[in-house]
Amino acid sequence: MSRSESTSASALDRADHASSDSSPRLLTLADAARLARVQRPVVSMWRLRHATGPTPFPDPVVDGASGLRWDAHEVARWLGDTRHGNNPEALAEVELVGTSRAESAPESASSSAPAPGLVSALIALRAVHEAPLSSVPLDELADLADDLDPHDLFAAQEVLRAGDDLGAAVVRADALVESAFSPAAAIEHHRAATRGLAQSVLSTAVEALVAELAHGILGAAGEAVVSTVSGRSGDLVHAVAAAAPGVAIAPAASDDRELRQRAVAHGVALAHAAAANAAHPALSLLLLAGERPAQADIDELDHAVVGLSAGARLLVLGPAALLADGGLPASAARVRSELLRSGVVRAIVRLGSGVFSRTPQRAMALWLIEGGSSSTPLGDQTTLLADLTVAGLDPAVRHDLVADVVAALGSDLERRAHAFRFSRLARTSRLVARGALVDADAALAPPSAFARSQRELRARQLPAVVAELASRAGVPVDALLEPTPASALPSAERPDRTRTLGALRADGSVSLVSGTRLDSDLDLRAPSGVTVIGPAEVTGAAAVGDRRVDPLRLAAAHPSARRTEPGDVVVVTSPRPAAIVDAVGRAVVQSPARVVRIRAADAGLVPELIAADIAAAGRGAGARSSDPNRWVLRRVAPGQVEGMRAALAPIEAERRSLRERLALLDELGGALAEAVVLDVLRAPPAASDPPAEPPDPASDRTDPTPRPSRQTPGAARQNTRQNRSR
Repeated sequence: MSRSESTSASALDRADHASSDSSPRLLTLADAARLARVQRPVVSMWRLRHATGPTPFPDPVVDGASGLRWDAHEVARWLGDTRHGNNPEALAEVELVGTSRAESAPESASSSAPAPGLVSALIALRAVHEAPLSSVPLDELADLADDLDPHDLFAAQEVLRAGDDLGAAVVRADALVESAFSPAAAIEHHRAATRGLAQSVLSTAVEALVAELAHGILGAAGEAVVSTVSGRSGDLVHAVAAAAPGVAIAPAASDDRELRQRAVAHGVALAHAAAANAAHPALSLLLLAGERPAQADIDELDHAVVGLSAGARLLVLGPAALLADGGLPASAARVRSELLRSGVVRAIVRLGSGVFSRTPQRAMALWLIEGGSSSTPLGDQTTLLADLTVAGLDPAVRHDLVADVVAALGSDLERRAHAFRFSRLARTSRLVARGALVDADAALAPPSAFARSQRELRARQLPAVVAELASRAGVPVDALLEPTPASALPSAERPDRTRTLGALRADGSVSLVSGTRLDSDLDLRAPSGVTVIGPAEVTGAAAVGDRRVDPLRLAAAHPSARRTEPGDVVVVTSPRPAAIVDAVGRAVVQSPARVVRIRAADAGLVPELIAADIAAAGRGAGARSSDPNRWVLRRVAPGQVEGMRAALAPIEAERRSLRERLALLDELGGALAEAVVLDVLRAPPAASDPPAEPPDPASDRTDPTPRPSRQTPGAARQNTRQNRSR
């Protein structure tokens, strides 16, 4: 028998066994689509197209208030018989989708559906038993659980208290393991399908970062024990255990049985929390999902820090608004400040957004805390700062960040010998005195050696590139520029003139001015008046000057509306970052558009360059470019601002001319098409068309002599034969 035939046969056996259960699996059409691995409308089409015939689509078995439900095994058999869908193992995986009949009827769930915790416990018990639990008599299952779980860490009490639900739960657990092909996959499917057990789903890159940080912090010597502060940290713990064989899990909460069950199903060893600090340097993990008020999260963090023993370490993943940014409520900010003053915070890493799949827009951050009071005075204490908002979380970035963190935890000699790539050591006292802990400029990590060599090569080529492009474009901007002595400097000595908008705002170089929320009934089609610049103008959907408002009406409706100044950069963040320069000024900016205004003349900021950099952020990697404070802006030497603007002026004039010509050509094409459609303009005959044949003058004369008609050769021979027969 082939492997596929054997799988199908065992699947049929399991289907028959499950069908005899009092709680068979039920599917919605969406569940059926997941089982068949197709889109939801495809199943609806199957249902209509195969309503009759030799193999009709199964009829629903439940028609209740929550909608139609189909028997899962009937649908799986229909998929196998008709070979529809993209899952040849549909019958084997039928237990992984849908709900039982008891789960679909909440009023009877308590008497028919096994409790989720009982099923999880039995899956873990089967992983240790390494055999189907249905082969063990029910009256002996409690003894088996007591033998395999003598300390009642994951299954003993669930089996003992199961009562009449034990039989159905055993069937369900065995069916899940058989369908998923392993206890680990079975318990993950069960968690995802059970309400309340999959509250936070972390991105793969963040799980990998936490696992690599834990591995670097714990070191490679001997076995390590990882403990948790709360059940929400389960995803972090299992990411660490999967990446570091030999790690044992010690749940801090005595009643965190779901975490233990999950660990046992994955084959991860369990350790007592009391032994975590004694055996090896302990690492505890805390996940703050940001779903509660900031005060509740910071209080939980404070409680976790108090419970740390000397030398023990705590890795915290939480909202960036709580762990890295400013703007906290006063009470929460006070608790955070006290934690920093205690000297236990060794590293702060801002990760940006995209950490949680459910709330990808929420920016997150990491704290590394070391237990025990510090003997170093606050003025001499340092904290590692890093910002991966721009760098991302690819494997090379994670590797270098782990190296930075491990070096920061070492001795003074190790810190001085290490070349930090993404991080820097900052005085803890300075962090206490300000709102945002991670400078926005921390996102600007020094380039690698390869990147520096590429930048230097590009710098040497740029003068010739500028001259060639200026010649081809017919815009002699190269005549306004000349090589400077800085072009001969090595790349290590070349000044880095990039800064983030957040850092420039912090030192007063620029300000971010909000737009005016104009009344909806305000007439913006005035023939003259104040120019309105909003998201439509910034994104290019409308031309600047198309919308105007009467100045008297504007003053009456919005007396505090602020006008732009020449050189202001009007920006939007949605649907993508975009910016334009208002060279004239005196316009009103419509919210949600905002204004980036240069405040410091010696900051080396060029409005046109700011707009170009913000537009580049709009083409960046997803949500990382949507935070204005993280936009990376280039600067020039302070004395080169006016010269740079003068060199860019003819380029912008040429762009404006081309845009006007394109608009004119579009208008011309539209008018031409409209004229031909209305038949007010007619296209002349093409030159390749043959001219019409002129009439024969002889055809107008009266000629009594009949002319012979032209005949084909076949018709002529036919007429000859007819004449001869006469």
